Amino acid sequence: MMQDYKFRFITMLAIIMVICACERENFIPTIKDDKEITTIAGTWKVVSYDDFAHNTQITKDADNTWLQINNGDVIMTFMDTPDTKEIEGVTVTNYVSGSYTITAPRKIKVSNFNGTYIDQPDWADLFWEKIEESDEFSVSNTHLRIFYNARRNSITFEKI
Repeated sequence: MMQDYKFRFITMLAIIMVICACERENFIPTIKDDKEITTIAGTWKVVSYDDFAHNTQITKDADNTWLQINNGDVIMTFMDTPDTKEIEGVTVTNYVSGSYTITAPRKIKVSNFNGTYIDQPDWADLFWEKIEESDEFSVSNTHLRIFYNARRNSITFEKI
């Protein structure tokens, strides 16, 4: 009888250990902000929408975008000239443009963001909803992260 309890206890302990070993925390990768890079000029592709408060990411998949159109991508080009700073690109099915200002090191504001607006997937809707909320950014040679909501959320891009 005692061996039966021991066997059950050991079995339950083993099951719990297996379950715990299989669970993995989903960490949002950090992007090392290279302070020597003073511009965000270039062409960038959205790779995730990040929620730091809940440690979650939305990445592109077949459920949230239309892979058969523009590979389901949101691609933006930031143009940085002394007189104007403009953003233009495509949000899966729509051509968009706007302007941005950098008011202090790593502070950004996107404004006048508009464009064509035909039906588009959730992946593109998220970009339209969040880009004008931008307030800060970090940048490296390969990644751009534009923060909004007091750095609790971001849009992460890869350079293309």
